[in-house]
Formats: sequence, C-alpha cells, structure tokens
Amino acid sequence: MEKKLTISDGTKIAYDINGKGKTMLMIHGVTDCKESYNSDPSYLTEKYQVYRYDLRGHGNSDHPKKQFDLEDHINDGIELIK
Repeated sequence: MEKKLTISDGTKIAYDINGKGKTMLMIHGVTDCKESYNSDPSYLTEKYQVYRYDLRGHGNSDHPKKQFDLEDHINDGIELIK
C-alpha cells in the first residue's frame, strides 16, 4: 500500500514497503517511477524489507517548482529508510 512521507523540506515522497529482513532501497531511473519494479521477483520480499519510492518530481511524489538535484534525491532516500 502506498504511503507518503513528508521530507524535512516539506516535499511529499510516495513510497511502499514490502517484505521483511535486511533493508533494500530500490531507486528507479530518472524517467521512470517506483512501479517499474512491479515485475521484480517475489523472492526479494522473502529475504528483504524492500523500500520502493518515487523520486521527487516523479510518479506520485511532489513535483516541486524549485530546482532539485541528485543531492536532494540522496537525502530523500536516507530520510525514507530512517
């Protein structure tokens, strides 16, 4: 089930978590969204707690009007798994 996390700068990041075990963060390409991982093998969630999220400006995450960069994407991922 999709949830949204409000990052420290106020941006809402869409994500979902499935499975149990060690944390695995799945990050899609810059022209995609987290649903690009829908066909991944189910064995991943048997061994890992899989976090999938839409990068800011993609999918169901906020599309900020201010410019953002790779550092923002990295910080979003870190905040999500904390």
